[in-house]
Amino acid sequence: MDETGIINQANPAAELLFGINTDHLLGYSLNKFLPSLSPNPNSWENCSEQILETSQNSRILEATISQH
Repeated sequence: MDETGIINQANPAAELLFGINTDHLLGYSLNKFLPSLSPNPNSWENCSEQILETSQNSRILEATISQH
């Protein structure tokens, strides 16, 4: 992701996690997929639980944000 939370790269594991082709993740803000995240990445907690809802199911993720 860049400093605004836009997804620039995604590995194959992201395809399994999000249930969509990684090409469809690119260019979107992470909070589109994890809506409880603020639109401002500077306010994201370093470690939090997030709910990911896909067309197939809903699951709780532990999200860890690392600083550059």
